[in-house]
Amino acid sequence: MGEVTANIALEKRCLRLVSITELEVLQERILQELVEVTRAQSGALWVANEKGLLRLRAFRGLFDRQSLPASMDGSLIARTPWENDQGLWVPLTVGEQLWGLAQLGHPLSKNFGDALLGPVEVLSGFAGA
Repeated sequence: MGEVTANIALEKRCLRLVSITELEVLQERILQELVEVTRAQSGALWVANEKGLLRLRAFRGLFDRQSLPASMDGSLIARTPWENDQGLWVPLTVGEQLWGLAQLGHPLSKNFGDALLGPVEVLSGFAGA
C-alpha cells in the first residue's frame, strides 16, 4: 500500500508540471519538485541552449550562488544520475538529448539512498518531455 501511495504522489507531481506554460515558472517548479522528492537541502538547475551549453536558470536553499557555475558544457555531462561530495546530479533528458542538469544538495540524512533514484528518474524524464 505504501508503494502505491508513493507512486500516486509521484504521478501528481508529474501532472502538476503539465499545467505550467511559462518557461521560468516551469523551471522553478521542476527544481522544487526534485528538491522535495529527494528532501535535498538545496538545488540548482541548468538548462541547455540551442548550442548545448547549460546555463544556470534556478537555484534554492543553501547553495552559495557565487559557487555555482553560470554555465557548463552539456557534452561533458553523463546521461544517468550520479552522486558525489557535492550532492546528487540528475541529468534531464529526452531520449539521448540532454536539456538540463539538476544538482541537489545533500539531505539532512546525509545521503540520498538508492530508493530515491527511481522516483528521481521518473520525475526528471517526465520533466524532459
